[in-house]
Amino acid sequence: MTCSPRRSGPPSCPRRPPRSPAGPWSWTGWPVEALHGFLEALGVPRGNQPSTLDGLAALYRSVVAGRRILVVLDNARDDEQVRPLLPGTAGCAVLVTSRSYLGGLAVDEDARSVGLDVFRDADALAYLRARLGTARVDAEPWAAAEIIRMCGGLPLALAICAAWTERSRTYTLATVAAELRRRDGLDAFAAVNAGRDVRTVFSWSYRRLSPDAAELFRRLGRHPGPDGSLATAISVAGRGSSETLALLGELTDAQLLSEPRPGRYAAHDLVRAYAAEISGDEPALDRVLDHYLHSLVAAAGLANPYRRQLDAGTPAPGVVPVTFTDVPDAVAWFEVERENLRAALDAADRARLDRYVLLICWGMNGFLLDHLGRWDEAIPVARRALAVARRTGDLWWRGYLHNVLGNCHHRIGDHDEAHREWSLTADVGREADDPIRIAIGLGGMGSALTERDDWPSGENIEKAAGYADEIRVLLTALDREGPPGRDDPRTTHARDMLGFTYRLTSLRVMHRTGDVEAAVADRAAGIAIHESIENWLQVQVGWMQIGRLREHAGDLAGAAGAYAEALARQRHDEWITAELLVRLASCHARLGDAGAAGHYRARALRRLDDVYHPAAGLLRARLDAAFA
Repeated sequence: MTCSPRRSGPPSCPRRPPRSPAGPWSWTGWPVEALHGFLEALGVPRGNQPSTLDGLAALYRSVVAGRRILVVLDNARDDEQVRPLLPGTAGCAVLVTSRSYLGGLAVDEDARSVGLDVFRDADALAYLRARLGTARVDAEPWAAAEIIRMCGGLPLALAICAAWTERSRTYTLATVAAELRRRDGLDAFAAVNAGRDVRTVFSWSYRRLSPDAAELFRRLGRHPGPDGSLATAISVAGRGSSETLALLGELTDAQLLSEPRPGRYAAHDLVRAYAAEISGDEPALDRVLDHYLHSLVAAAGLANPYRRQLDAGTPAPGVVPVTFTDVPDAVAWFEVERENLRAALDAADRARLDRYVLLICWGMNGFLLDHLGRWDEAIPVARRALAVARRTGDLWWRGYLHNVLGNCHHRIGDHDEAHREWSLTADVGREADDPIRIAIGLGGMGSALTERDDWPSGENIEKAAGYADEIRVLLTALDREGPPGRDDPRTTHARDMLGFTYRLTSLRVMHRTGDVEAAVADRAAGIAIHESIENWLQVQVGWMQIGRLREHAGDLAGAAGAYAEALARQRHDEWITAELLVRLASCHARLGDAGAAGHYRARALRRLDDVYHPAAGLLRARLDAAFA
């Protein structure tokens, strides 16, 4: 705290009041002591001063009246601690710093609130150069960058690192960076003098919290992701919306949380480390994982109703999963929470919470594979879950995950690896005596053989159609014995695979006879099966393959018509839609219809805009080739 009037010969500043164990200025007598010091600095002897707070405040205001004074109040606890120290006269200015939001001053005293964020990387580098010298910092750019990263832009953490380095010229930035890596958690930022380390400073804000806010802060320390929503906090707290919102407001006012976007809450990495450190036995991680898992399973079930739906069990009491109104709502939620879901998977994996790892992987696949086309991103997720399935000996999950990996590698163009994964899927099906899983593996192997080129070789067509024949032997009895419709999941899945076989056998008809109409009729039989079980996504895929058959036969107009029919049956699979637009653009370009070709090309490019993963690259290449 300093006091500096704008005139020559500034008066001496009052001494800083003594600290208390709870942090500077945290005891209720501080305004009285501060006013005594101010008045002494302004020429009023201690013996001539009143003894009450009101009397001191009134005398202080009368003494500073007519003067031009800047009052700096550092690290104030709350509004009421500051109010008696406000001069209340024109010509004086007050600068207050606080770890808490002093909203009362902004409302009642017309104070201007300025939020201070952590240093950006460039500011942190400038700070280190100012403290240690440009030459010393620039001599070790990688070490300086690592220190900045580990400090997360927190000025106090950077000051501690600078103080370490200043101890001795033999201390290099690389030495300090290595020490930060070696130490555990907040111990990395133990200060060079007692009471000024990061842990102590955070404790000042924590000790001022209400018991309920302190409990929520500790629980949020177990949140693994970069930020969280109000809905997540409600589940973590186990309280109602209004009560949780009030607690979040208290944590935000205390600067322990920030609200970078409306309804999204985050904490600095070191603040989160402090919260985790003091969380003890708080049952927070299970609550966080329950919230994300049950929300994800609900969203994935809505996004892709055609695959087998899994039961995630019952969430912990007080956990309130998010509910969704439609597919776009579910997809939008997944996009926002994607990093948190990945972090939740990491946390579950580290804690050996196998059920969460498997189910979170299943839920993420409903979006990464079926809507977003992020097959490259789904591969490492599936491999981590597969390691769990192998360790636990769960055959169903092993078969499912090998199938996922087959699909992912197939979609990014790695067909040999896809064939290997689907072969393993069939092997697991045989081990489990599961004809449907065997059929899934065989069908995938057929796809890997027939969808790797514009048109497959005769050898690959015959081999793939042979897999289709095996599938029909495996599943025909199950189809005949099952009830009509889609009420029985196992029968429905069998019929789904039987419908799929026509994707392969229609190629054989075309290869052996050259009769495109016979091949189309064969493929239409598979579409009819998928219509009977209301699998509209596979109906769309069927029409796309009819277009492929006609395009290979040279019937470009018929191919364009089939692709248009498939496009009209769009079922929220963005990547099938993108592929159809590319095929339509290509067909119309070859037909010489520049207007239609340009229309579909523009739509395809809009779909691919700002998407830079391998599948998008393959589609762009095909589009460029069509218009070369």
